[in-house]
Amino acid sequence: MELVINGEKIDKSLVDQEKNLSKSREPGLSEKKAFERARDRIVRQTLLKQDAAAGISDVTSADVDQEFNKLMADHGGAKFFYRRYNLTKKDDPMIRRDLETQLRTERLIMKITGKITNPTEDELRANYDADPFKYSDEEMVKASHIVLQPDPKAPDEPFRQLVEARKEILGGVEFAVAANKYSSCNDQGGDLGFFPRGKMVEEFETVVFSMESGEVSPVFKTQFGYHLAKVFDRKPKRQLSFEEARKAIFQSVFEEKREAEIQAWVKKKKAKANIVIND
Repeated sequence: MELVINGEKIDKSLVDQEKNLSKSREPGLSEKKAFERARDRIVRQTLLKQDAAAGISDVTSADVDQEFNKLMADHGGAKFFYRRYNLTKKDDPMIRRDLETQLRTERLIMKITGKITNPTEDELRANYDADPFKYSDEEMVKASHIVLQPDPKAPDEPFRQLVEARKEILGGVEFAVAANKYSSCNDQGGDLGFFPRGKMVEEFETVVFSMESGEVSPVFKTQFGYHLAKVFDRKPKRQLSFEEARKAIFQSVFEEKREAEIQAWVKKKKAKANIVIND
């Protein structure tokens, strides 16, 4: 399907990309619903971008320079940024245009949402009481690991070494000592600290979240190589009290207000916009 918004033709690849995003977020979504989700997001962003281009004029070249330098620094330098996104220095003008568009859009959104008031105590309490289980500390484990990357010349060697390391640990050798001896990544003796689900690769989490405190895992494999893990402590999921969750509640309610203002603005602009969908 082709999408044209106020005369601006939307690249089909963007529509397809947004459709795929919708399907990944909601498995089983029909093609029609996926397109509708994609269309709504694209229309929203395009209307904001078009209005920002026409009405926001206070973005300076110095602002763009600052954002550009920050972008490069966040990626560890220009060399790593270009490599990650398959770009070169010749693409800098395009990058700067995108950053200027982003800054203009952000300032438009600030203008749209500028009159939002902070949530009241009653609003905070009502939000918490509606779904207190939404605010909780996630289940966490404190674990250490030893990892050995596969060796094409000796594919079984990492596994053999970790089997030997496990024997030593079960025989009384401290895990950190074994990590320093065997691991390819032995910073802090392999200590990963506390972490919740979603922070490590799925295969690793499947193992460590099934273990008890003090337990040493069998040797297992992930995309990063062969692993051996030990769980030192666990924290169960715990519902937070109102006071403990206050900061998160404030952010949630404030974001709801902000989103409502943006949606109201988009609704008004959409009613006046010329949006064409061609099969």
